[in-house]
Amino acid sequence: MAADTVERCSFEARLECHYLLHAPAEVDERTLLVLALHGYGSNPEVMLRLTKTMLGDRHAIASVQAPSQFYPANAPESTVGYCWTSHVHSQAWVRLHHEMVRHVTKEAGGRFGIGAARTLLVGFSQPVGLNYRFAATYPAGAKTVDVL
Repeated sequence: MAADTVERCSFEARLECHYLLHAPAEVDERTLLVLALHGYGSNPEVMLRLTKTMLGDRHAIASVQAPSQFYPANAPESTVGYCWTSHVHSQAWVRLHHEMVRHVTKEAGGRFGIGAARTLLVGFSQPVGLNYRFAATYPAGAKTVDVL
């Protein structure tokens, strides 16, 4: 009699991703496209407010929502927090982060006519490591995209 075996299988599925977009009143050659990624347990609304406070409202700011949602402990019942990654299947989270950053950069940058040379990738807490990994993965783009 054969022993039972367990196989770990995986597949890719489409995920609906979200971001908030602050459109400046005027776009000129000094306007930046800022991709702002919030920290663990936070949300894009908070990160948009913090980024506008830090840089002002003259830049296009895309505040990207992390893909994984959860109910934080000791928070009001309806509060939802978001996170970017975990140690389980970390390569899939890294790939998803890269896809999200590239998509929002292309979509929002195209909308405002802002190229990579005027794009700033900002992260707070958890996504900072992912942002550096993004820059290391795409070194040609990293020469023109600032990562904070």
